[in-house]
Amino acid sequence: MSDRQKTKQQLIEELKELRQRVSGLEAVEEALRKSEERLELALKGADLGLWDFNLQTGEAFVNERRAEMVGYSVDELGSHIGLWGKLVHPDDIDRVLDAFNAHVRGRTPLYESEHRLRHKSGEYIWVLARGRVVQWDEQGNPARIVGTSLDITGWKQAEEALQSARNELERAVDERTAELRETNKQFLVEMAERKQAEELLRESESRYRVVVENANELIGVVQDGRFVFSNPKGLELSGYSVEEVTSRPFLEFVHPDDRLTALTLYQEAMDGQGARRASIFRVVDAWGKERWGHVSAVRIEWDSKPAVLVFGIEITELKCAEEALRESEQRFRALAEAAPFGIVSIKEGGTFQYINPKFRELFGYTLEDVPNGREWFRKAYPDSQYRHNVISAWIDEAEKAETGQLRPKIFTVRCRDGTEKTINFITLRLPSGEDMMTCEDITERRRAEEFAIQTERLKAIGDLAGGVAHNFNNLLQIVMGGIDLGLIDLEMGNVSELKKTLELLLQGSRSGAETVRRLQSFAQIRGEIQPPEGEIFDLSETVKQAVEMTKPFWKTGPDKDGIEVVLNLKVTDRCFVNAKESEILEVLVNLVKNAAEALPKGGEILIRTFFQGDQVMLQVIDNGVGIRREHLKKVFEPFWSSKGVSTGTGMGLAVSHGIISRHGGTISVESEEGKGTTFTVTLPLAKEPHEAPMPSGDEVLRTKLNILVIDDMAIIVMHLDGILTKHQHTVFSATSGEQGVEIFKNNKIDIVICDLGMPGMNGWDVGKAIQAICQERGVPKTPFILLTGWGGQTLEQEKIIESAVDAIVEKPINNKKLMAIVKKVAETVQPQHSQERMSDDLRTANHPIVASKPILQ
Repeated sequence: MSDRQKTKQQLIEELKELRQRVSGLEAVEEALRKSEERLELALKGADLGLWDFNLQTGEAFVNERRAEMVGYSVDELGSHIGLWGKLVHPDDIDRVLDAFNAHVRGRTPLYESEHRLRHKSGEYIWVLARGRVVQWDEQGNPARIVGTSLDITGWKQAEEALQSARNELERAVDERTAELRETNKQFLVEMAERKQAEELLRESESRYRVVVENANELIGVVQDGRFVFSNPKGLELSGYSVEEVTSRPFLEFVHPDDRLTALTLYQEAMDGQGARRASIFRVVDAWGKERWGHVSAVRIEWDSKPAVLVFGIEITELKCAEEALRESEQRFRALAEAAPFGIVSIKEGGTFQYINPKFRELFGYTLEDVPNGREWFRKAYPDSQYRHNVISAWIDEAEKAETGQLRPKIFTVRCRDGTEKTINFITLRLPSGEDMMTCEDITERRRAEEFAIQTERLKAIGDLAGGVAHNFNNLLQIVMGGIDLGLIDLEMGNVSELKKTLELLLQGSRSGAETVRRLQSFAQIRGEIQPPEGEIFDLSETVKQAVEMTKPFWKTGPDKDGIEVVLNLKVTDRCFVNAKESEILEVLVNLVKNAAEALPKGGEILIRTFFQGDQVMLQVIDNGVGIRREHLKKVFEPFWSSKGVSTGTGMGLAVSHGIISRHGGTISVESEEGKGTTFTVTLPLAKEPHEAPMPSGDEVLRTKLNILVIDDMAIIVMHLDGILTKHQHTVFSATSGEQGVEIFKNNKIDIVICDLGMPGMNGWDVGKAIQAICQERGVPKTPFILLTGWGGQTLEQEKIIESAVDAIVEKPINNKKLMAIVKKVAETVQPQHSQERMSDDLRTANHPIVASKPILQ
């Protein structure tokens, strides 16, 4: 054979060999393509973003889905970890780092973190990121971490990103194959490029395998009614092996009651032509435990045959929580519907979202009648002033309310049928910001309490009256004896001794008047619901009054029984408080009475006042029998008493607690049986008043006035006539209301002084008649001063306004203070004796000038 023929034969052999090699490469290519196809299809329906970070070089690999979650492309964000880190919400960076460190240090098998990423639109999306370190360097430091990100703000179609990557890879392989077939001359180059493509395919397959195997959710493929693929997490959740999962119909793993739901999902996915479906149902694991899952399904091609890709997340804990919440709501509804008191649920903004049957029974209103707080306030409190007070109290409490805090309030409510009820409202602020309010009808209880309070007060007054009678008998002895001595001195012409006797009589009379005033103040009726209108006074001075007033409890009564009770005072001057003095006096009387009753065999009582920061402290201490420890929590409860029924109604301390609370203070008790008791009261310290002094009655008025004096007791008229005439005023006298009105009609009167308690036309009636005459004549109202021996008229504001009373003077009448009141009122009167001289200030005044304390001291 020639050399030429040999060369040709060699070329033929080499060509055959080359063709065999090409055929082998094509077989490898086909195998790689099928492997890639399986992997891509396995993740096609999964709503996951994929990432692969090189922690040492900073190189970042992410799929399109990962970038799409935040509205960017891969190219826009770059391929460096730092660029992705900037998208993490600032508040979530620590959470991400903590989760990563926990995984790296071996505390958790996976890196897992829920955090927010900034979307390209500027908004943030929530993602669930899971991953695992898959490569470590020689020093044991993490070098490479791969994982998934799930957009938990809405399911996304992960298969779009996988399909894009697959198409890109196929296009690269096709280009390389076309070049190989174009010419044998580029065979070596094409082989090198094919090798590179194979390497890319291998790396891609490796990444997706890592993602699927490390995913913390079920990823599986169902074909012909059976699982043909399941990732490790799916096997872990089910407790079955691969052989068990793939050898049985998938419906056998579903709870019998939910198999129709699962089958429907499977069939809809098969018919959906790529549309993803989702459903919730139960599965039963290998141990018989029921697990709730949220399963999404989408049709795919698996080994060139139709199949369904499923993606499942366990939500057992969420379903259990939902069931517990549903049961809780059912229990609440059942309790609310049967509750013996009204219940209202109020949303933020004041909308009434629920009222129970008892609420409708109590008030007659339905949810349509009172859909919100505005309608409720308007209908339940028709009086505008009272409604304003209720709303102010409500808003003030609501602004201070904390979650879980109970806010009790008592108001009088107008029902739909026109009746009024006293309701105890208790409001509770829930963590959601909503309010739950209960409504308890305490009308009858309040009446019983008020009756018991009045009974307690009347009993105390009766007890005091016994001691007062003793004191008044002594006082009458002084007065009668003094008059006898005065007559003797008068007959003998002993003027100096007569003056001393008269001064002694005046001092005794003042003492008696003060005793009467204290009893009147103690007996006054007050409102229990609204905060009292107070005045600034020295608490220490009121304590001294209480000591004198309560002498029948700790002095006169015990002395009569041969028992010695010593009362010591240790008070600090200028302890000013802003309160209603008569109510504080009642508290003091109750506390002193309580202390005296705790000393059946005698003992000591100490009363202290002092400052503590911005609080005024009052303590009433006794060394008596004390209170048993188990009774201490009950001492301020209504109708409770450890002294027996005959001693009292058990309302004294309860009333005292209510009074102090309404004044913004506190009252507490400490006691030890057999060793005594200490009651401590705190009240806010008030600034010392700086009021202009009342003008002295000794100051002579430059203006001479016509003054009408009306009283059914002629001796009092004569007394006032003498006082006023002495000050150069002209006095018109009347001994009845009718006579006084006639005199007013026929004369120029500048000021009217009128008694309250008269037969026929009383003082209130005279005031109204004079006001009507002035209005009929079209002139300003004449100033009207009311005399009273009853006490408590300053509380009757409606009558004061209706009768146009400008000042109230309590009997017995002190000459100097009476003239001071007249001078104060006269400052508004012009020099002419005419009714047109009344100033607008007095004519429109709502609050009269009041001599609130007895005139005789």
